[in-house]
Amino acid sequence: MKDIFFQNEDLYKTKFLACSLLFDRQICQTFNIVDLKGFSLSMWNKNTTRLVKFIAKLSQDYYPEVMGKMVVCHAPVVVAGIWSIIKGWIDEKTRSKVSIHNSNYQKVLFEDCDPDQIPISLGGSLESHISEEFGPWSDYELIDSSEPGAQ
Repeated sequence: MKDIFFQNEDLYKTKFLACSLLFDRQICQTFNIVDLKGFSLSMWNKNTTRLVKFIAKLSQDYYPEVMGKMVVCHAPVVVAGIWSIIKGWIDEKTRSKVSIHNSNYQKVLFEDCDPDQIPISLGGSLESHISEEFGPWSDYELIDSSEPGAQ
């Protein structure tokens, strides 16, 4: 659970800062893609329930408004039932940011993201694996310099 706090703090202190410097405007929200390909009801148990509740409460109480949008892809039919439970744990404003799709999710993804930022497995052209750590926060010159690009 400590890892969740660390990731959120790193998001604020490193990733949002780097993106804000790169694009010369404040970046303070995430675009989340959840790929449920291969998910089945047998994967959902009381530990999963406890973790999802914890993350929902933590995000809502300590990191409000960070999630700009969440797109759930490859969601099997059973996810509709699980979502009907989960959405009771989060406020309406957060619920409205979530869209769940079995197929036909690419149009939604491409509304907010360029195809080169979406993994090939989801119809984009990004060759890096989604779990790889890549982004402007890896550019030390950008992060460590008061003037991005200065030598």
